[in-house]
Amino acid sequence: SATPSAVFVELLMGKDATGTAWFDNIDCNTNAGWTMGVFNGDCETPVGWMNWSTENGFANFVTDTAYSGTVSALLEENDTDDDEMVFYSEPAEAEEGKWYLISAITKSEGINTADGMHASYITPDRDNDRMGLCFFFHKAPIKTDFETVGGDQYVYIDQRTGKENQDWTKIMAIQKAPEEAAGVSMRARFTSFPTGKVWYDDFSIQEVTVIETAIKEYGNGGVKVATEYMLENNYPNPFNPITNIEYYVPNAGQVTMVVYNVLGQKVKTLVNRHLGAGKHYAIWDGLDDNGNMVSSGIYFYQLRGKGAAITKKMTFLK
Repeated sequence: SATPSAVFVELLMGKDATGTAWFDNIDCNTNAGWTMGVFNGDCETPVGWMNWSTENGFANFVTDTAYSGTVSALLEENDTDDDEMVFYSEPAEAEEGKWYLISAITKSEGINTADGMHASYITPDRDNDRMGLCFFFHKAPIKTDFETVGGDQYVYIDQRTGKENQDWTKIMAIQKAPEEAAGVSMRARFTSFPTGKVWYDDFSIQEVTVIETAIKEYGNGGVKVATEYMLENNYPNPFNPITNIEYYVPNAGQVTMVVYNVLGQKVKTLVNRHLGAGKHYAIWDGLDDNGNMVSSGIYFYQLRGKGAAITKKMTFLK
């Protein structure tokens, strides 16, 4: 008669039962037209994943399209009803104060678009027309409770006009686990009104080390504040597979960071969005804009903002 605090599904065989029973597509239903598959409920989804969808949508694994291996997660929405499509993981262990890289590879077909719907970095703001990744941190005990800390964090894919169909593209974010965090989980997520198809593959949560190098304290206790665009050396360098790039923006505005090869050809757009003033991070994992691993060699990364263009060199080693 009321929303339950938890739902448990058990497959039982009484002590006097004999024979064999097969179970598959194990779902539960708490609202009309809405179904939730329990973790590994269809007995084929990679272990540790759960999904929910509605009558006119789909959120589950498929084997007809994959970036690597044989399985990807497909989210598909065919109407603009106020509902969600979600494919998400059970929590993995995390530790407060440590940094985590959350990422996935996505491919889209026929998605809803609009002017200004750029790919985003981490934002706590839920946009009901968007799709992408969502993640949050969990308090202990992560295996038996679902209390979170820090709120939902969203990373939206590129939904600008003309971007209805996109080949495999990596999206990622780096976040510090807040106080009381004991776990972290991630979701392939459509919010309320998106339409179209997005395939997700190569979900990943990795602990990373962030090296602070550019803030200097002075004798009077002050801190150096950027009054112009600044681009730090990437770390580590040479690198494989991931390098971190720290940069400073003096005033809010449109900022881009692009990686070029030695021939001056664009390899990867790391940043292309409106940013506030302050310190920011970019991460490159050695993939080009098509999701292919680049060859070993020297590359240049260039930061551009209003009245500024700064270029530095880095080396990728396989």
